[in-house]
Amino acid sequence: MVVPEELPMVYHLVEQGYERRNQSLAFPFLPIPEIPALIEQSHELGQRSVVRLFRQRLREILAN
Repeated sequence: MVVPEELPMVYHLVEQGYERRNQSLAFPFLPIPEIPALIEQSHELGQRSVVRLFRQRLREILAN
């Protein structure tokens, strides 16, 4: 079970420093919880394969 503190987060730079957010400015459509799995896959499958999977996932997300 994942507790809220362990959920992946992104940080946005603001005047006072950084603030945790649950959505990326660069990829607002990408579910943040999917990012750790992609990083783990890069260790197992290699970076090129994971980049292909990432592009495929982005196409799926954008098609919906």
